[in-house]
Amino acid sequence: MHVLLDAAIETKGSCHQNVVVAPWFLAEFKSIIDVSKRWQNKPIWKEIEPAFVNSTNFTHTIAKLHIAEYLSSKGHAVDIIPRGTEASPDLKIQAIGGTQEWINIECYQPYILNGGQKVTTDDLENIVKKSMKKAKRQLGFKTPGILAIYGFNQNMESIAELKKMVKSRLQDTERPNLCGLLIVMFLVNFKKIQETISFTPSISLNFSPNPSYFGIVDIEGDEPEVDSGSIGKKEPLQGIAKPAVNSRVLLYSENISPMIEGKGNVSFVCASCGFVIAKNIWKLSLLNIVTKCPSCQNYNEFVSKENVEINVKSIAFQRGEYPLKSKLRIKRNICLIGL
Repeated sequence: MHVLLDAAIETKGSCHQNVVVAPWFLAEFKSIIDVSKRWQNKPIWKEIEPAFVNSTNFTHTIAKLHIAEYLSSKGHAVDIIPRGTEASPDLKIQAIGGTQEWINIECYQPYILNGGQKVTTDDLENIVKKSMKKAKRQLGFKTPGILAIYGFNQNMESIAELKKMVKSRLQDTERPNLCGLLIVMFLVNFKKIQETISFTPSISLNFSPNPSYFGIVDIEGDEPEVDSGSIGKKEPLQGIAKPAVNSRVLLYSENISPMIEGKGNVSFVCASCGFVIAKNIWKLSLLNIVTKCPSCQNYNEFVSKENVEINVKSIAFQRGEYPLKSKLRIKRNICLIGL
């Protein structure tokens, strides 16, 4: 805070000489003052305030406030989580309208993204690696969570490369509670109109969902693009004997391949012949459902689960046979359940 204040004072003192010292610091300084004022009257401020004179915690706290402010401006309910003696996330947010459970957010502000330094591909790879480790440590494995990577004044090429690496890394994880990774950048936009020059602070946000996460996250971001020709991690179904008539929910088709398709990261294959029955879906997309392989005619069972909770996002089937006349398109967070 003192560094920014000194830069602001030096800039002010040099204006009459038509020499501007680090003018972007003024925009950054103003944004910090503005976001701080908006949190001063909240009970959590007593815990936030000491970080402003602590060089170790300062940038992390500013990152936390900026992320909280941005998400709040988009309609999310946002709370800062008080620091405890054990590892814990920084924020928690709720979906717009309060229709979803709270999601934890851990903020990670790598030093290399502080601005003014050249960021290499190796640096970005290291950031992604540390982000996944930090997510495991701070978010745990039960409550849904997001890891937010925060940086200052990075160029668009570095941001695009980091986002590409994040998406690639998320394809390899199976953490069911990790909603995704958030890339948040504080930027100072330069604009010149005739003789007038302005520096305006802004926040850039990119959210990459984790294909393994089955729930819905309504943070602005792109759904992971799935190449229609690509197949995610293959997982064999459970082979079973032919069930008695009307004893199970049976989905089958003689000529549709694959019978089921989505945008997840798991492709289920026949236990007998390896034929792809369900392509790029989620592990919880189908529960207690049997299918007959179009290739070898053997029977397979999707995930079997007792005492399944049926809600508004579930589609329940009575026992019986259901021939598919067209490919079954599965959406994230929609669960097909056999009764």
